[in-house]
Amino acid sequence: MRLSVYLPHSSRSFIAAFIGKSLTLFAAKKCFVAKRNIAMCFPELSKSEQKILLKKTLYSIGMMPFETALSWWAPDKSLAKIVDYDGLEHLQSAVKKGRGVILLTGHFTSMELGGRLMMLQHPMHVMFNNMKTHF
Repeated sequence: MRLSVYLPHSSRSFIAAFIGKSLTLFAAKKCFVAKRNIAMCFPELSKSEQKILLKKTLYSIGMMPFETALSWWAPDKSLAKIVDYDGLEHLQSAVKKGRGVILLTGHFTSMELGGRLMMLQHPMHVMFNNMKTHF
């Protein structure tokens, strides 16, 4: 995985799509649960839109190992090129006032990379709790 940080994004994306498609075979029960959850949470979406959302979700899971590798081993300079911050002024304002800040996020696949990218802007500690079930 350490070497994957030197792959072009297009190669990582291709492999992630392959992993995502493979999950439908090797983790069929989990994919069924994800499909059912999407249908329940987004009933306003058509069946084809729900299918697209499931495909994007599986792609995101396939991309997770690469994002983890980037968060551990990619140079700061290359990471700085791939991020746009929205609302960073709120963090900077609180820090300027000497106030502590807790940034909270959901347990998304890019969480680890997001923590690393935030550390490029301000020194901080990143913590997470492992999920009980994995794909």
